[in-house]
Amino acid sequence: MRLFVAIPLPGDLTRVLTEGQPAIEQVRWVAPDNLHLTLKFIGDAAGDCATALRDEIQARIRGVDTPWIECTGAGVFPPKGAPTVVWAGVRPQQSLIALHRSIDDACARYGIARDRTAYRPHITVARIRSERGRRRPQAGRAAAAVAWVMERRYPPGFATDRCVLFRSDLGPAGPVYTEVASFGFS
Repeated sequence: MRLFVAIPLPGDLTRVLTEGQPAIEQVRWVAPDNLHLTLKFIGDAAGDCATALRDEIQARIRGVDTPWIECTGAGVFPPKGAPTVVWAGVRPQQSLIALHRSIDDACARYGIARDRTAYRPHITVARIRSERGRRRPQAGRAAAAVAWVMERRYPPGFATDRCVLFRSDLGPAGPVYTEVASFGFS
């Protein structure tokens, strides 16, 4: 099963990121129920590994401060070349970085590769169908639309009370995310 750890978004932020999304050719907006702040993409893992990870993650995050989530800006990944993802940025608060590090450490204990690059917190809001080697002008318009929404209507930041281990099942209509375990912050 494909797994990842993420912070679910509150309803007001989800509304801001989904209301009035413009129809842009070759841009597929993420379904409102699938919006989240990824802390760690784990990838394929066996069921017994998921159980062990659940226990290890819970133990590791016990002493982590409750993260404060504050959105800022928008952009695309990769920053050079043909973009494939449009994102809403999240300010990298120290508590959020510490939470990511704790989860990365928990996963490494079970042979899951550590993230090779610095953690860049973001919310994926759209995916762009690629056309080899061509930068999509639609990605710039989508990023501008997200930035516009966030600048004008974005609610204040929020303290989250939990993060979630999700299973991702890929289907023709897009991924379906199922909660495997929820971890509360002390």
